[in-house]
Amino acid sequence: SLRAIDDAWVRVAVDGTVAFEGRVPRGAAMEWKPLKTVILRTTSISALSISVNESAAPMPAPTPDGEYRFDLP
Repeated sequence: SLRAIDDAWVRVAVDGTVAFEGRVPRGAAMEWKPLKTVILRTTSISALSISVNESAAPMPAPTPDGEYRFDLP
């Protein structure tokens, strides 16, 4: 799940398909049910709180093109 601590633009791809792309206002929360991966791109990673399987997820290092990839166990 994703929770916006502040306004941010995000694109979320779940298992290879873009699930959301747009502005997320402060306080908003979104949830997806991925099977394998979530790839996140954002204008402000510090504006977001990420949880995987209801536990706070450590933020991975961004890829060279600025994406954050979460692989599920």
